[in-house]
Amino acid sequence: MEHHYILIDKGNYDVAFTEKINAQFKKLFIESFPNDDERENPDDIISRIKTPSRGVYSIVLLVLNSKNDEVMGAAVADKYFSSKISEIIYIFVRKNCRNTGIGGEMCGMMLGILGGTALIEVEDPDKDQPDCRQEMPLNERIKFYERFGIEDCVKNYHQPPLSEGKKWADNLKLCSIGEKPSALEISDFLDAFYYGLGYDEDAYGREMLEEMKRELKERTIPENF
Repeated sequence: MEHHYILIDKGNYDVAFTEKINAQFKKLFIESFPNDDERENPDDIISRIKTPSRGVYSIVLLVLNSKNDEVMGAAVADKYFSSKISEIIYIFVRKNCRNTGIGGEMCGMMLGILGGTALIEVEDPDKDQPDCRQEMPLNERIKFYERFGIEDCVKNYHQPPLSEGKKWADNLKLCSIGEKPSALEISDFLDAFYYGLGYDEDAYGREMLEEMKRELKERTIPENF
């Protein structure tokens, strides 16, 4: 199936992110991530493309059908002003476009855009998982990233609520793909991530953040950490 890619950022959002693409992106996003606690409101992503919030801004790589500009899939990444590494937060593909290599293409392209290193969150097979419909089985999700050199970064990972009214997610682990980042770079990312969500001054948030940073020091202790 013929397709093409468009990278959406602040510079071209007003022109490239049309009303039609906006509606298709949000619909496909919600269908692909049915667990409401583990995804954010798609409008929050769109808002971060246009205007950075608490030191974080988003970019979106769209894959479109070349015949009718239908959204076939997307990769979303968050970039932080105070972190050298970024996070690919979502990759999703329309059901009738799966198993065509599009997902791998998108991930590889986004990894290149981010400089060859990125962090990702995946469900931890050693932890209990929410009882919800999964668009991609857990083992397939992890296997998908193996081609990009997936490495565990923080096993005892705590994801704060992505928006008001949502829950903490403790069923995930933080991993890297591409070139492996240093423990210090991961630590800086965690600081930026928690600040971006407003949990840097929250008592429980600080406790969870320090717990993850202790794990980093214990597992990989570089010089001058």
